[in-house]
Amino acid sequence: MVLIHSGGSSADYEFGLLTRILALLDVELLRTTTAMRSSPDPESDGLCDLGEFLIGSGFIAAQRYLNATRVDFGLSKAEAYEHPPLFRAPITVAQAINTISNYWKHFADWDEAEQQGIDPRAKGQSAITLRALDKMALPGSYPCADVLSQLQPVEALSLEKLLPLLTEWRNSLMAQSK
Repeated sequence: MVLIHSGGSSADYEFGLLTRILALLDVELLRTTTAMRSSPDPESDGLCDLGEFLIGSGFIAAQRYLNATRVDFGLSKAEAYEHPPLFRAPITVAQAINTISNYWKHFADWDEAEQQGIDPRAKGQSAITLRALDKMALPGSYPCADVLSQLQPVEALSLEKLLPLLTEWRNSLMAQSK
């Protein structure tokens, strides 16, 4: 992570990389949502799954940014993820991004565990993530899209809309470190 503070401004190399990745994913997300509007059955056409995959990938990139940034400030996840902005009280945006990213990365593992007769809610990191996901009370079958739509209540979904929220979060960390 390269975060340079000078005067009242900062240069954040990692943020620049994240911006580029989210822009690339948004190109495909726009194509996908456009195709959804013209499809008679976007779910059967696999477009909902594709949208979820793109959004989940964007959240993983944002999670990587959260972790790199908090390390730069010398904060634990628990400390850093308590900072504003809020997703929905008492859950912060950083906590929501961390939870949905962990969900996206590991939900297939949970299916495998259940097939083996193991309850992923029983213990460990899976249990923590699933409890946090339950607290988020997401309404549908596409949790990544649900979180993105709740973070930016506008018609067109865009991963780049995460950037101002992440900037606010980073600025909160900076304000604390002064």
